[in-house]
Amino acid sequence: MFTMYFTTLLALSAGLYSATGAPNVKLQLLYESLCPYSRAFILDQLVPTYAVLNTILDVDLVGFGVAAKANWTKVTNPDGTYDLTFQCQHGPQECIGNEIHACVVESEPIGRALTLFGCMYNSTNYKLPATAAKECSTKLGFNYTAIDECASGPLGRGLHLRNGERFHAANPVAKTVPHIVLNGVFTQAQNERAEKDLFGLVCDIYTGKRPEQCPVSM
Repeated sequence: MFTMYFTTLLALSAGLYSATGAPNVKLQLLYESLCPYSRAFILDQLVPTYAVLNTILDVDLVGFGVAAKANWTKVTNPDGTYDLTFQCQHGPQECIGNEIHACVVESEPIGRALTLFGCMYNSTNYKLPATAAKECSTKLGFNYTAIDECASGPLGRGLHLRNGERFHAANPVAKTVPHIVLNGVFTQAQNERAEKDLFGLVCDIYTGKRPEQCPVSM
């Protein structure tokens, strides 16, 4: 039980710019930590793309779930305080995964967070996020004790709630995941391309000088 005075935080950046002076491409990913399609996108598209194009790409991760399958309940205690319980589409382990992801994103630069998530998704234990996170934290030099304390405590639940509120407030509504928003815009065609060729899509959207790592535009 815990007393939580939690105000929803708006994670709005001031807008980072690349060395060329052009605004970075802003990618917001709404996902579920144990959804196989979310896992495939993060592992096969987002992690390798960010590794190469991180100077022109800003990433915002919002792990929760579509409203029809994921939600939360506030449980009021006799003393007037409240606790939170969550329902996740892929069961309790996904809630644990969402909270681990939220805690890592809150405490680490996005590049390090993605490195950890890539390792977790490559683990044979990826369906047991706490086990995978502990293994990968040891391998990569993360403080798993701090991650676990956050994810299993009130801060983890608060961050999960914030992501749930942000996820459900998406416009247009996220009906499936991964739901990929680029520079504030979501279209189904763009989403489908991002799942297959995020690297090329980021290169094409970027308005500054085309990075040398990008393929020649046609």
